[in-house]
Amino acid sequence: MNQAIAVKDSVDRMLTSKRSELVKCVPAGVDQDRLMRVCMNVFLNVPKISECTPASIFQAIVNSLAVGLEPNSATQQAYLVPFRDNRSGTTKAQFMPSYRGLIDLCRRSGEMDVIYAAAVHEKDPFKVTKGTSPSIFHEPELFSERGKIFGYYAVITYRNGSKDFEVMTMAEIDKVRKTSKSGGSGPWGSWPEEMAKKTVLKRLLKRCPVSTPLANAVELDHRASMGDPQACIANERFADIIEKDAVVEAEVIKTREHASDMTRRINEESTDDGGEMDNTAKGSKEGQETVGGQLDEWISVIARCSSMDDLAALEMELDGESSLSADQKGMLKTAMDSKCEQIKGGE
Repeated sequence: MNQAIAVKDSVDRMLTSKRSELVKCVPAGVDQDRLMRVCMNVFLNVPKISECTPASIFQAIVNSLAVGLEPNSATQQAYLVPFRDNRSGTTKAQFMPSYRGLIDLCRRSGEMDVIYAAAVHEKDPFKVTKGTSPSIFHEPELFSERGKIFGYYAVITYRNGSKDFEVMTMAEIDKVRKTSKSGGSGPWGSWPEEMAKKTVLKRLLKRCPVSTPLANAVELDHRASMGDPQACIANERFADIIEKDAVVEAEVIKTREHASDMTRRINEESTDDGGEMDNTAKGSKEGQETVGGQLDEWISVIARCSSMDDLAALEMELDGESSLSADQKGMLKTAMDSKCEQIKGGE
């Protein structure tokens, strides 16, 4: 199936039709045209993003625009990351600011002058003083073996000269990592040091004066890392798209449940008296095991069909699909019949 092309075309139509509203989301001082171009090119920079639902990609782009960070570009300010939604059987895009992106937002706020985070190694001279005159001393051994990392710290110097800092041990960093939905893979697996720096910086920002874009970026990052749904920052502007996606998702869940029930019944009916499955039943069993994979893709596309012409074209494509068993095709055609009745009922 040309799902990747269909998803890209759908998102492009959303972005084009809502462009006048989208540019209003961009914070002052950010190049609107450049940011829009970067967002439009996200499919070129992240091919796997085409596996996500169109509305989730659109919402992630809206959030990227609203905080003013470029997703998946050379600036490395933010990323649109695919996450699997097991309930609906779909993959959804979520916006995640990078450590560098949070630093950029801190500087844009106008309150902060110097912002950075660093790793502390076991051989680095390091001292933290608390009390009425808190301070931090770090002298990294840059040109010799520094040993393993013991922890991280973040420092902020404000425009008025005052300073603040936060220190986290590796045990504290690991505790945060383990609570993340992608703690063993994704950003934590690919860029563990950058994620650790972002973690300690976010803890420091909890007690700092922050701008609205920075506060939104931190909240979106937290929800993505915990596996929670992200809200669309400018929901009132794009409620029509968000609400439509909620309806489609409910239909996807319903269709998946129907397909799973059909598979179970076929397996029960196809078992012979001796308890062994015939070849058809074995094919059905294989179909059940792949409901979370290839069938999910077909079911998702069926649920998103909006016209009889869409269904007719999809049925022709299904007839020519050689990788599906007869039972799997039967389940999908039943799902198509159900969708056909739904479309007719709405005419």
